[in-house]
Amino acid sequence: MDVDQRHNIRADYGDYRTNVDGVFAAGDCRRGQSLVVWAINEGRGVAESVNKFLIGASAWFWGETAWERKRRLPFALSVH
Repeated sequence: MDVDQRHNIRADYGDYRTNVDGVFAAGDCRRGQSLVVWAINEGRGVAESVNKFLIGASAWFWGETAWERKRRLPFALSVH
């Protein structure tokens, strides 16, 4: 895994992907020691990025898009 000059894991801000497929980094391991509010913000951002990655991976696995899967299983993707 690539690291920067401060030995933090190298991952793009907003995407949080590392150079290893399926591995994401955020918070202190990506930025170094920082304010907790930055870690919380990046935690939310990386969760969204991982979710998009997993939805894409499952669509590839099942051979359908997320929209097709939602139409087929609308109850599975909605929270009530």
